[in-house]
Amino acid sequence: MPRCVLIWIALLGFPALSAEEAGRFAARVRLEGNVEMAVDGYLPDGKKPAPVVLIAHGFTQSGAFHANQARRLAKEGYVVLVPTLARFANHAGHGKDLIALLDWADSQRTDPKSPLHGRVLTDRAAVCGHSAGGLSALLAAAADKRFRVLVLLDAVDWQGMGAKAAAGLKIPVLSVCAEPSEWNANGSPLKLAAAIPEPKRTVRIPGANHMDAQDPANRLGEWVVGKADPAKQARFTAEMVEWIHKHLPETPG
Repeated sequence: MPRCVLIWIALLGFPALSAEEAGRFAARVRLEGNVEMAVDGYLPDGKKPAPVVLIAHGFTQSGAFHANQARRLAKEGYVVLVPTLARFANHAGHGKDLIALLDWADSQRTDPKSPLHGRVLTDRAAVCGHSAGGLSALLAAAADKRFRVLVLLDAVDWQGMGAKAAAGLKIPVLSVCAEPSEWNANGSPLKLAAAIPEPKRTVRIPGANHMDAQDPANRLGEWVVGKADPAKQARFTAEMVEWIHKHLPETPG
């Protein structure tokens, strides 16, 4: 096992999230195989139904490391669901779990006891992912047409799974890439972006490292990989928000 993987497994210090935060809720979703997945949800202001955005974290990480991105998207008018993926290094399984999460959100639309009651439009969704979570997001988008937009945040392929699935994509895909390093498999995000058909946009952020695609960044990860730069974190988020605004429809069709 590569040294970077051994170190990454140890980077499990998660930031705390306030259970009292306005517009945020926590849920647990039962998955295939009697697996349970924790989910943090972020709601926009108002009561109008809104498109849903899913954000998948990277290998051994947690949804907590995308909380600020989720808050920004909620402020922009989206319902955001950020799972803590429940299967170890099972990229295909995580892709199926993202689809299951969208199914769960759809089931909550008509439940008066759910925070998603009457709030979510699941027939037009965006799916985003960082690192290995980007691979899982790509696999989900390739398998389910409800995903209208895909955003890859320094996404890392594994044994060509992503490149193979990408050939069938017919939706707008944004790839935001850090500089090549051992932490993104020496430029895997750029190679994966090259395998994706149009329509697409590829952005390479000069000087960015793998931690800049998180917000907040994993502090232990910063110690190993390099400190996150707030300006570069903001660039990752801004590119994501702009792409989703441009391509995710708010009305049926």
